[in-house]
Amino acid sequence: MIVQDKEENVRYFGAIQFREEIAKKSLALYPMVAENEEIIETTNIFPERYAYYTCDDRLVTDGDWILTNSKGECQVVTNKKFLERFKKVEVN
Repeated sequence: MIVQDKEENVRYFGAIQFREEIAKKSLALYPMVAENEEIIETTNIFPERYAYYTCDDRLVTDGDWILTNSKGECQVVTNKKFLERFKKVEVN
């Protein structure tokens, strides 16, 4: 989806909403996102692994929007901020 900044109308971004269930299967839809793992110490004999996702060193959670500008730089915003700050642009 192409969106436009409501405050700075000259700025356009490509936008995609992050879904963790899709990312667990494949990150092909989110090439700018990296999967990271941490080992969590538990009382079990075997330590558990915790997977989390980042984009430009920022944590990406389910429902966040990943915005990419014309230079290929990405930023992550929450769904609430996305709805407040951006509007969808119709592409013909």
